[in-house]
Amino acid sequence: YLDATEHYLKLYRDLIGPYPYAKFALVENFWETGYGMPSFTLLGSRVIRLPFILHTSYPHEILHNWWGNGVYVDYPSGNWSEGLTAYLADHLLKEQQGQGVNYRRSALRRYGDFVRSENDFPLTEFRSRHSTASQSVGYDKSLMLYHMLRRKLGDQVFIAGLQRFFKVNLFKTAGFDELQEAFEAFSGSDLEAFFQQWTQRTGAPALAVEDLTIAPQASAFRLTGTMLQTQQDSPFRLEIPVIAYLEGGAEPVQQRIPMNSARQTFSIDLPARPLRLDIDPWFDLFRQLHEDEAPTTLSKLFGAKKVRFVLPTDAPADRYEAYERLAEQWSQGYPEAEILLDKDLQGLPAAETIWLLGWENRLLPELLQENPTSRFSLGEGTFELSGEPFRTDSDSLVMVNPGIQSGKRIVGLLAAHSPLATAGLARKVPHYGKYSYLVFSGTAPKNRVKGEWEISVSPLRILFAQSAMELEALSPRPLWPAQGVKQTTAN
Repeated sequence: YLDATEHYLKLYRDLIGPYPYAKFALVENFWETGYGMPSFTLLGSRVIRLPFILHTSYPHEILHNWWGNGVYVDYPSGNWSEGLTAYLADHLLKEQQGQGVNYRRSALRRYGDFVRSENDFPLTEFRSRHSTASQSVGYDKSLMLYHMLRRKLGDQVFIAGLQRFFKVNLFKTAGFDELQEAFEAFSGSDLEAFFQQWTQRTGAPALAVEDLTIAPQASAFRLTGTMLQTQQDSPFRLEIPVIAYLEGGAEPVQQRIPMNSARQTFSIDLPARPLRLDIDPWFDLFRQLHEDEAPTTLSKLFGAKKVRFVLPTDAPADRYEAYERLAEQWSQGYPEAEILLDKDLQGLPAAETIWLLGWENRLLPELLQENPTSRFSLGEGTFELSGEPFRTDSDSLVMVNPGIQSGKRIVGLLAAHSPLATAGLARKVPHYGKYSYLVFSGTAPKNRVKGEWEISVSPLRILFAQSAMELEALSPRPLWPAQGVKQTTAN
């Protein structure tokens, strides 16, 4: 922790400006908390022992000494601090590890899974998280705002704007207006429309493309098409990044397509025949994900509005009671929930969100029929997950069915080997929402396996030749500077 503290204090001092306090202390709390306070953080004793905290929550709380405890939040105009802290801590560290694309995709997926029109709200109304939906708006949407702003302005101008915002507003109350002013000062750009759209609007754009044609143009080619915004709400003003991969190993062409209407025609002149077109491949835009752009995960189940829990009639009494307690406990987190018996259903209901509970569940065979055996299969006292064997008398399985497409029916399976394990799963599984499948062992229980299903081809990746499927994707931009950043004069 001492080494990590020194590292993060230096990182953020170089990136933003001088550390604003005379000391920093990590204090063990008797509650299991992660609180960022002026010049110290309060972490619970169990939290401190978790190895990943050093690279997730800890830098997040340290950074709050710049954002929130250094520059104060003007809460009536919206809490800008949590999203900016998440972007410069959680996201930045993942990006340094080459995982920034996956982190942004997960942020967009959480927003899509948990936020609906009835619980959405603009960033100017975010104060603090009180639900998964409010967290998805105040953290995930907010960090995407800062990412889009960085992509719009460029790394050096973005960093200079951060430094100015910190210097001018240190130990003062500030809001989105002051952020806008700081970035406008260095960029020379009018950012009024950008901040108004992303802080005062609800919803998110959804993208599609159609009418793509390729025409020879005197030793070159012209790719034309129509970009669509398919959401029910009015169009957003966007700059959509695209990458065209070319025949003969030519350098891929990157462009940004401006769009402020529901339909926008575009054309791209290319030096060689295009083989593939990728639209927003690095998830740089805040938008709705298509169901095939990201694997179905447990968050799709936990974020549903209505869910049915199906109990196993044939389970031993103690196991049945444990599943019933889990269903009653989890039902509290859904606006609408219903607990049913498997014997009362003829089969898996269509267009529903369902939790099947127990190895003894009578609907389990139907679930098995809809899954490739290479992913999940059940034997006598055993089960296999992606080719790895486990035992039903010592291991517990939690998964969301990859064989049923989202938008039609989402089915989760939770099967434990004992009542004690079921109780443990009831506590732990909601914290693993970003995964598609989990295996736990023992009664504690202890997680052994976690992962995501492989995804199919995205509808925003258009192939003009079958061979383009095998093309190596262009790597994301070089990592933006985080250490040794030259300080600008933030007058």
